Amino acid sequence: PSLRVTVGEGGRILGVCRVGCPQADVLAAADLTFKDLFAPPGETPAEALTLASVEYDNHDLGFHSAVYTRLLKGTELVYAHRQHLLARGIPDAWITTAGYSSLFPIDMHNAARELHDRYGDALFTVPGFKERADGGPAFRCDYSGIVIPIRDASGRIVSIKTRRLAPDGPKYLAWGPATAHVPLHDPAIQHLILRVTEGELKADVATALTGILTISAPGVTNWRTTLPAIKALGGPLEIILAFDWPDVQSKPEVRVQTEAFRRELILLGHNVSLETWDIANKGIDD
Repeated sequence: PSLRVTVGEGGRILGVCRVGCPQADVLAAADLTFKDLFAPPGETPAEALTLASVEYDNHDLGFHSAVYTRLLKGTELVYAHRQHLLARGIPDAWITTAGYSSLFPIDMHNAARELHDRYGDALFTVPGFKERADGGPAFRCDYSGIVIPIRDASGRIVSIKTRRLAPDGPKYLAWGPATAHVPLHDPAIQHLILRVTEGELKADVATALTGILTISAPGVTNWRTTLPAIKALGGPLEIILAFDWPDVQSKPEVRVQTEAFRRELILLGHNVSLETWDIANKGIDD
């Protein structure tokens, strides 16, 4: 479950181990070589499902947030998806406030067309959307499922992730580059304690149920994406690291990444502790 495989720009096969396994080891375990990651000569590469890493400025992020907000306001969260979120432990009121929604293939064409009518070709600069060969708008891939807004410290929706409920394929599809998630909170409140976990739904569950603002990294190895959000929240802070405790205990690379994150936060002037629990439960939301 720590390995994510997708298609990158130019049809390259991208494999990312979230616990830091060397790529050569991953390929060897699958009986593959680096050559197998590229389309053979003469074959048309598959369309990219993952965007190259891009840094956006505040103007870009503001526009992305406007587009994503409009998309979510134009769609609804269906009953089955609400029940899934409730089963995860997210309170009903939080589900409504956070802005989760649902997307299905039948809705996607109309949603893309409505957004293109409003924003024009600028829509194609927003992660998740593309221009079809005929010039019309489309989603970059099948993002059907529960739509999870990913927010920054000021509450803007800076990215989207889809939680797929299909039995096959990846559970999550990111619409854009990996980024941290900061659940909705009152920016006027000075937070003295901050928890950091991995995964947007875990962050929302922990924030809603404990009252401690809990932000998330998109995987332990991507902990650096949380640093801008932590800086925006002020400090120094009491920071609690709450990565999946069984993995911290048993997986060397997770332990190494957690310790590197802890040291970085201490150097930045924060007080840091590790949150632990019974290893029979994998994540903080179990």
